[in-house]
Amino acid sequence: MGARRTELGGRTGLGGWTGLGGLRPRRPATTILLCTLLLLSFVAEAAAQVAGVTAIRFGRHEDRTRIVVDVDRDVAFSAHALDAPARLVIDLPEVAWNVAVTPQSRPRGLARALRYGRMEPGRARIVVDLTEPVEIVGRQMLEPRGGVAHWRIVVDIRARNDGRTTNDGRAGNDASAAAAARAHAETVQRRAEEIARERAAREAARRAAVAALPAPPTRPPPPAVAPAPA
Repeated sequence: MGARRTELGGRTGLGGWTGLGGLRPRRPATTILLCTLLLLSFVAEAAAQVAGVTAIRFGRHEDRTRIVVDVDRDVAFSAHALDAPARLVIDLPEVAWNVAVTPQSRPRGLARALRYGRMEPGRARIVVDLTEPVEIVGRQMLEPRGGVAHWRIVVDIRARNDGRTTNDGRAGNDASAAAAARAHAETVQRRAEEIARERAAREAARRAAVAALPAPPTRPPPPAVAPAPA
């Protein structure tokens, strides 16, 4: 009987070992959490690399209308006037739209409506619908100064009365204006290429970091249960 009890105890012990489910590898929640946090960190980093548009304002100065785009950092931009319908187009790299509404947000002067948004990855656009065809008579990027803490894209337009305009919105065929337009286009292109390279580098770093994460543990096969003694 003593031997019998020992065998039964052994069987009970096997049964108890089989029931130790708490010692088996759990669901890889930790790995999932690490992957999620890693992805969120890359999203936050990418957002931090994107300029933010904080306001779009309109002003009127004699025969000119001024459009001011407030941004939180220096960005490359291009501006050109189009006909049929008359509109002003300002192209930007990808930005975050945090546009505040103020009394100056209402289009006035030669501007009658405003719309903006993302064109494609890495590219955004502001479109100002106009009351009539215009020419661009000034455009510049103003750095923070005089108590203003943000950068400002400033574009001045006026009604066109000679029936001619170049691609960048300047009247006539002035060679210096064309050269300035080409130089600005090259600057925009270089900046777009830099943004693309930065995005590719971040994506490569993200993939490498994900690949370096430990593989989730595999569940071992269930142990064989010894037959009950006769």
